[in-house]
Amino acid sequence: MPAGTGVAPPDEEASAMHDHPPVNLPEELLLLCADPRSGQLRRPHHFDRVLGGAVLAELLAVGALAVQDKRITEVRPLPVGDPVADRILAELSETGKRPRHLALDRWVRRASSRVARTYLDALTARGLLTVRRRRVLGIFPAMTYTATLPGWPKAGADRILRALPTAGPYDPTARDLQLAALVGTVSLDRRLFPGPDGRPIRKRLGELSRTTPIAAAVRRVISSDEAAASS
Repeated sequence: MPAGTGVAPPDEEASAMHDHPPVNLPEELLLLCADPRSGQLRRPHHFDRVLGGAVLAELLAVGALAVQDKRITEVRPLPVGDPVADRILAELSETGKRPRHLALDRWVRRASSRVARTYLDALTARGLLTVRRRRVLGIFPAMTYTATLPGWPKAGADRILRALPTAGPYDPTARDLQLAALVGTVSLDRRLFPGPDGRPIRKRLGELSRTTPIAAAVRRVISSDEAAASS
């Protein structure tokens, strides 16, 4: 299975998924947006902010960053081979150690600027997405992305469930916890765990997103964006 998924996908798709390249956290979050039936990606509002948080979470998971509360407290030269994450890491390394320059909210904003297209193109190039180009009203260009293996949301939901604190003896990885926390910042949790049966899970994901520093920063940035839009 791809590195970072942590759970076997549906049997009929397991072999195909195993043959694909690994995915990082931003890519996995995009694949979790696939409609279970059609495979078409439906990204929630403010999803670029979530992807920006995922870039930082990927760096945290490999030990390139350390964070505490609302700040990045340490930066280490450990590139991950992802052009977006490595660019952010290089910028962080040049920033210096002044607290206001290392605020998590600031770097969520910076990492989320025009980020989605890079990862969508990367997933398309590796055969995990297909793209259909069209024009809205015959004028405005638009692209529709579809996952070639629609079982990603089910596999991701299973992995997220196992990362929650009361899910039993499973020992979640740092990526598991970051993925679960980031899913809890937007309405993606309602798609993966819908209806009344999913309410307790959504509540736990919301709590995790408020206590995990990077996800909490994503929530603050989204809240700030919404306040600015309504003013």
